[in-house]
Amino acid sequence: MIQGSLIVAGFVHAMLGFTGLMGLLLRFVGPLTIVPTLILIFIFLAGTRVKVRGS
Repeated sequence: MIQGSLIVAGFVHAMLGFTGLMGLLLRFVGPLTIVPTLILIFIFLAGTRVKVRGS
């Protein structure tokens, strides 16, 4: 199941590059949009993985 997910993700990534859709998306989405979004996602995921002692 993981292997299939990776294949699909790679195919989608390749299609975004081949069709030129990535260039269109980069006009509207820049680093100032991507970085805060990734930080919020990783903080959420790290919070679910870390156990606090004494609680």
